Amino acid sequence: MNRAILSIPWAVCMAYGLSACSADPGGADGGTTPTALTQTPPLKRPLTPNEPVRTLVLRHEERAGAMRRDTQCGLTALLFNTTSTATVTAATIDGATGCRLYVADPDVDLQAQRWLCAGALNVSSGALNTNFSLCPSPGARVTFDAPLLGCGSIANDRAAAIASMMEIDGDQLTDLTATVRFPAAVRITAPNELGIGSWPANGPLEVRWTSAGATSALVTIEPETPTATSPRIYCPAVLNGFLQVPAGMIDQVGLRNLDARLKVWSFTDGTAMAETGNTYRVSGAMVTNYSLQGRR
Repeated sequence: MNRAILSIPWAVCMAYGLSACSADPGGADGGTTPTALTQTPPLKRPLTPNEPVRTLVLRHEERAGAMRRDTQCGLTALLFNTTSTATVTAATIDGATGCRLYVADPDVDLQAQRWLCAGALNVSSGALNTNFSLCPSPGARVTFDAPLLGCGSIANDRAAAIASMMEIDGDQLTDLTATVRFPAAVRITAPNELGIGSWPANGPLEVRWTSAGATSALVTIEPETPTATSPRIYCPAVLNGFLQVPAGMIDQVGLRNLDARLKVWSFTDGTAMAETGNTYRVSGAMVTNYSLQGRR
């Protein structure tokens, strides 16, 4: 791993004082001080041309839906042989935080990749036991983010099983078996603990949360009813529990005037081996939503 990347958390810790890296948010000690994360988020990351992607993420999302009353779970499977060059790139990248501003949806680039055929993926947790097939026909639109029919015991056990088997000719993923671990549920404490608030009149947007056991985290912001050309901000967190979205990035596209949905994604990342030694990244994500009301 790049030494510069490894040094970022400690630079941030030094900026806030060494005590800023002393406790795991929401841990057994009740600590709420941000701690250094060890990995980068598995989702919403830029594509690297000509590299394979083998990423499976199970998501448990609270305050979901239009009324913020739902809990939804889903599977995101990004499985490419190699990646094509992205056509949607960040309009602005903040060097200090790593936040990226897009003025079009970068997920459209996922449709152009050379997808692996996964004939049958099974997800189970408690009463939940469901199968998926991800084997797109050439030129067909790929459904890479699929809802689960329930959440099973993910919230209580903080674990789920995922496995693959051969179901159809051409299946390229047939021998993966993994236990997916989840961090503790995300509790947002800033801007407030109510789940709804207004954009600050000026300056950065400070986001604080607790979620013990995370190895990576992500803060995303997009308009409440996004379109393919809506602005989006993706911020990979360096600390588990604290992030500031830069003021200039918010003001560049006038987000303070829009109703927006902020999400905190907290991941516990692991790996599994399959297909003669290929490494698959398997992650459990706890997610919660926050409503940012536009300034009138």
